[in-house]
Amino acid sequence: MPSSVVLWILEEDDPELNAVVWRHLGTDAGLRRAVARGVPFGPGRTRPVRVHRVPGEEPEVPGSYVRLGLVGALREAGTMAAARSAASMVLTRDDWRTVTEADAERPLPGYTRWALSVRPDCPPALRARASTCR
Repeated sequence: MPSSVVLWILEEDDPELNAVVWRHLGTDAGLRRAVARGVPFGPGRTRPVRVHRVPGEEPEVPGSYVRLGLVGALREAGTMAAARSAASMVLTRDDWRTVTEADAERPLPGYTRWALSVRPDCPPALRARASTCR
């Protein structure tokens, strides 16, 4: 399923639709974690989305996130696997704001920028910066 369609569905913040789209999230631990936690995706929405009928469990929290926090884990990522794992902890609008500010302060590593930019919920400004070489 194209990521634009996934995001469009998630923006509905409908528990029934979230249960359906869950099967199409594949290995995207970040979106799976957000859906399992009831994170709202709709513009301007802040109230948690009721969660039900989500098959499977929330992905495990990466050890680098526990040790270093969000930005530290993103900065430490030296492989695509590590970057994807760290990027899976970006869940809320506040997380995206923190990541965007950290990247503006000092560019994040290439794998991290790539892992973030392919997430359908990546803010357009961060995605544009991630596509530039620095």
